[in-house]
Amino acid sequence: MSQTAIDRDRLFATYLNFPDLIRGGSATPHWLKDGTRFWYAEGELDSRVVWLVNPAAGTEPAREPLFDVARLRAALTEHLRHEPPYAGVPFAEFAFDEDARRVSCSLEGRDLTLDLNTYAVSGLLYPPTDAERERDRVRLVRRPHMTGLPDVYEAKSPDGRWIVGEEQGNLTLRATVDGRHRPLTTDGNADAPWDVATVKWAPDSSRFVVTKRDYTNVPRLPIVHWLKKNEQVEWVPYSKTGEPLAQMRLFAVEVVSGRATPLDTGERRDEQLIPIAWSPDARELTVLVTGRAFRYVRLLRADAFTGKTQLLLHEEPSGHLPGSFTAVEENVTVLKDGRFLWTASHDGWPHLYLHDRDGSLVRQLTHGEFPVLRAVAVDETGGWVYFLAHGEERPYDTHLYRVNLAGECLSRLTEGTGQHGIIMSPSCACFVDTHSSIDRPPVTELRRADGTRVMVLSEADTSALDALPWRPPEEFTALAADGKTEVHGVLYLPPDFDPTRKYPLVEVIYGGAQVAVVPRTFAAERLGTVVGLTNFARALSAVGFVTMIVDTPGTPGRSQAFHNVSHGTFGQHVVPDHAAVVRQLGAARPYIDLERVGITGGSWGGYNTLRAMVMAPETYKVGIVCNGVGDLEDHMASAGEAVMGLPSDDPEGYGAASSFDKLGNLTGKVLLVGSTNDINGTYSATMKMVDAFTRANKPYDLMLLHEQNHHPKGATKTYWVNGMRRYFEEHLRP
Repeated sequence: MSQTAIDRDRLFATYLNFPDLIRGGSATPHWLKDGTRFWYAEGELDSRVVWLVNPAAGTEPAREPLFDVARLRAALTEHLRHEPPYAGVPFAEFAFDEDARRVSCSLEGRDLTLDLNTYAVSGLLYPPTDAERERDRVRLVRRPHMTGLPDVYEAKSPDGRWIVGEEQGNLTLRATVDGRHRPLTTDGNADAPWDVATVKWAPDSSRFVVTKRDYTNVPRLPIVHWLKKNEQVEWVPYSKTGEPLAQMRLFAVEVVSGRATPLDTGERRDEQLIPIAWSPDARELTVLVTGRAFRYVRLLRADAFTGKTQLLLHEEPSGHLPGSFTAVEENVTVLKDGRFLWTASHDGWPHLYLHDRDGSLVRQLTHGEFPVLRAVAVDETGGWVYFLAHGEERPYDTHLYRVNLAGECLSRLTEGTGQHGIIMSPSCACFVDTHSSIDRPPVTELRRADGTRVMVLSEADTSALDALPWRPPEEFTALAADGKTEVHGVLYLPPDFDPTRKYPLVEVIYGGAQVAVVPRTFAAERLGTVVGLTNFARALSAVGFVTMIVDTPGTPGRSQAFHNVSHGTFGQHVVPDHAAVVRQLGAARPYIDLERVGITGGSWGGYNTLRAMVMAPETYKVGIVCNGVGDLEDHMASAGEAVMGLPSDDPEGYGAASSFDKLGNLTGKVLLVGSTNDINGTYSATMKMVDAFTRANKPYDLMLLHEQNHHPKGATKTYWVNGMRRYFEEHLRP
């Protein structure tokens, strides 16, 4: 199929937002009081149906519409004095009183109740006033400078009576019933603030745990707002590798008295303190402690009344912590009786271990040459642990498994290749499973706890693809540079692919040690992050490129040995492994032109793109470095130290990880992309790359994204992505 330039432009723009072409295929359960039955909404406004599901209905139909849509719309029309828009259920969120069979919802700014027995619609007898709504609303506190972190909001207590806020570094308490507002702390300030983002309420709403940070010795990073009439500068606390870190302390704060009890986590400095779980009686709190650079981890149990702590576990792993060490809290699950599950790699694979209340090891629950990812739920009554793992013949497929607390009866509960996203019912009697693969659209199923399929809840509508010249990506396997280790990747071919032609190849790379990025689902992620440019790879293929994404040793999701390749040697193995894959693909697929190979990535992908251009110039001819760094000593401490430790402990390793002294090897074309407000991969890091290219007398091109952070947005994002396309088209000529 031939394509005009207009066709290519349309396809490129369409594929950048490929997930928007897929409708349905997912279901969000809203559990009822018994923790097993639920309702969910399916479809768009023009066809939305709300289903009520009873998984325990045996052989009888387990699903029925919660609403008679015709009666509902007629009743709403009578009450509103006009027909609601579209044709389905006109709302997707509501409160359901199953005993009274009454629904409460908001529609067109009105609070309504619906009697499901009579379909009588009425307004609330005493609707909340604007003041009452405002008192109950959780307000935005601040937006973090670090991209990827969520916006910080006030923290509401489980019973809804109290809201903790933050003002000028101090905590405040607000009563939702009457708006009473009082300070909880007075010793906070800009250099030593209390952090409402870390609030974790006790289950009885009597107290909460919170972090206070001390940034006194932390260097400040400037963010310059260049587009103002007069430049404005924000100073952000920011530690680069080896520099002083913010110091953390944990406090248990009582609501009534305001008393803040410090938790005794020890005298060690530079630790990260992560509250994990309260005990059911709200007396004790489990706290996870990680040392600087994740070189050790501790688990403590704290008494919220006295602040005294008990050491439950201390480990010093010989390599990376299991899984994504940026989410290390996923490695621990606390049971109601104080026992806990811990994920560790004592036998070379991440597995689940059961520990007693005092921290002593009870037993290893899972065994085998496969990695456990995380526990999903624990049925303490039935004695089952439900967990996600990569297993069996496809090493990156994610399935749900269960094993009993005796470490017996391990079984897989899900079917179908690809990734399975699980929502377990509160009763652990059933689960909702949404799954897909790169060539199979998403479907959501309801299954009982033993894995028996009850029914399909939703299947994706992919009819929008019928109007497009589209083809699914292809999975491939290759060998790393050692010639032995199998690696797995994905290729995107042009929709009008002709095997007799020669195509340029562009690799999209990340290569960070904390996450594997190869897409394993049908519609991976929306464009907008520099970590995952999956849909850019898809879009670039639509305009005549073959594109590739591959995970190689040093990334998580496989054995601990596979993950540990990047531990202490970051920057030394990624490029040789990826270049080896490129060469193998070119040898096996004659349509790939090995004389026209490009590479791009953001964040760690930007770092590895520059590495590829200077370490394998014979392979990579064009590189686009997005928001990366050229030297790990210039990177933020939490990222660089997690893979390399402290610079003072390994100056040779840090020297080997720098690309600046290798710029003499550069022969290809390089575009540097920097965002002026970025602090993940700082704007100054881009400028230091500019300086290094200048000193090495090497040409470069430069794109600056003003007032953007690590994830470009809006018109700037569009300009950035189109600019990358133009650069590859200009220098690789598809």
